[in-house]
Amino acid sequence: MENLFNLITFFDLLDIIIVSYLFFQFFLLIRGTRSVQLVVGLGILIIATFFSSFLKLETVFWMLDKFWTIGVVAILIVFQPEIRQGLVKMGQRPFLRQLLVEEKFVDEVVQSVLLLARDRRGAIIAFERGLGLQEYIKTGVMIDSEYTIELINTIFTPLTSLHDGAVIVRSRRIAAAGCILPISEESNLDRVYGMRHRAGLGLSQESDALVIVVSEESGNVAMIIGGKITPNLNEELLKEMLVMHGA
Repeated sequence: MENLFNLITFFDLLDIIIVSYLFFQFFLLIRGTRSVQLVVGLGILIIATFFSSFLKLETVFWMLDKFWTIGVVAILIVFQPEIRQGLVKMGQRPFLRQLLVEEKFVDEVVQSVLLLARDRRGAIIAFERGLGLQEYIKTGVMIDSEYTIELINTIFTPLTSLHDGAVIVRSRRIAAAGCILPISEESNLDRVYGMRHRAGLGLSQESDALVIVVSEESGNVAMIIGGKITPNLNEELLKEMLVMHGA
């Protein structure tokens, strides 16, 4: 084991980090799009190619081998929009600027939620993470706008047409408002939690989304993630959890 570690150089680690980062950025580009299903399909074909070779299934391997002969070109054509978008983002968002944008976004979210809580405006804001929320975005009104305190405040103004639904945030932008989320059937849920909490809980049980719920009755702020509700969040805790879970 000690000899193995001696064989690993700094450049080997750098190589692994760079490749991992590229795969991560590629995943961020395709999440919530139809390209995800294509990637899954390609993954299945790669596994099938390996096993057909290992088990010496000559006909199957020959067919898959012929597919991969033109597969690289086909993949470049299919993913051309994502590749172009990724190159544009690489040029527009240096690392330091990205950190500043993320910090500004978290502050914007925290202040908007605190404003809603102060005025006791019921609200539910869901943040897309690893798993795409496109099926829920389609149930609402498409907005695709920068996340701002003013826009969130307007959406959750009582008696407006969108205030009862959920806002879904994708890549730090408001993708849609007035969205319908799945309602949790959890029987042991405390009675202090209303339908917004059940909707947030339901979404967190079906995805890895991070959900913030503001209670209309008490002004209490809760975060729901992984089927767990964390209530009574103040400014400091809310910001800490947003940064921790990567909203």
